[in-house]
This record gives sequence, C-alpha cells and structure tokens, in this order.
Amino acid sequence: MDCCSTPGHQHQDHVHHDSAPTAATGGQAVKFLLPAMVVVAALLGAQTVQLISLQRTLKPTAAAAATVAPATSGSAPPLPSSLQNLPNMVGGC
Repeated sequence: MDCCSTPGHQHQDHVHHDSAPTAATGGQAVKFLLPAMVVVAALLGAQTVQLISLQRTLKPTAAAAATVAPATSGSAPPLPSSLQNLPNMVGGC
C-alpha cells in the first residue's frame, strides 16, 4: 500500500518524481551522441585508409630490405672523425 493512499495520512513536503528520464532529456542526449558517433566513425575510416596506404608503401621496401646481403663481420665502415675520439672524451677505453 502506498503511503499517500492511506486515508488521513498526508505529507506536506512530499513531491512525486518520475524515475524515468523525460523525453526532452533523452532527445538532447541523442542529438549530441549521434553527431559525435558520426565524427568518430569518419575518423576511424580515415585512419583505416591511411593504414592500408602505409602497408602498401612498406611492403616493397620490406621486401627490398630482406634481399640486401648481410654485412660481413669485421668489416665495419670507418667512423666519422667526430666519433673517433668519443671514448677518450667520456673517459672510456
């Protein structure tokens, strides 16, 4: 039994509220979320196109890198003059 339906029982500061959101509140949320979702979908689509383009660009480069002959051990290119003195400058060997 509801407290307000009891005969002779009255609340002076009692106000009933609907627990469900009003149509205006729900409509405002949809008006905001729908464009936001469209923007996110467009950004994801653009990133997908960029990723596919990058993958196509890198596939020939990766194949060319795999066919390069490995460097032989003991034959390192000469160091630039700015790096030849580096161990002495930092206190190394």
